[in-house]
Order: sequence, then C-alpha cells, then structure tokens
Amino acid sequence: MKTPLLSVKELAAALGVSDDTIRRAAWRGSIPSFRIGKILRFDVDAVREAMRQRTRFVNPRGLNALSSVGQ
Repeated sequence: MKTPLLSVKELAAALGVSDDTIRRAAWRGSIPSFRIGKILRFDVDAVREAMRQRTRFVNPRGLNALSSVGQ
C-alpha cells in the first residue's frame, strides 16, 4: 500500500507545530516535499526518515506522532 501524501496542515497537526514551521522546514530542505501545482505535499515515510536523521527539527511529539500516520 502506498503511503498517503499529507498537506501542510495535516503534517503540522500530526507533529504539533505550526503550518509556517512546516513550510519553513520544506523551504530550507530540512524535510522532503514536492509540489503538485501550487500545493505542497509530503510523503510520510520520507518525512519520517528525514526527521530521524535531523533530530534538531523534532519536537518531543515528533516521531511518535508520525508513527501512526500512513499505516
């Protein structure tokens, strides 16, 4: 089964951070993202792996919050 693509709002809610934090992280390349037209989307597995490698981005809920998304 393919992992779902999350919107900025969905990913922000799952991680407990603001939409702006997600957009900034994507713009800086801290988390992988891609655009479908003007819409920014995130692959849950790719974000999860990036967060494991870049622990400074993760808040206390971070990886635990993503563990149930897309499964």
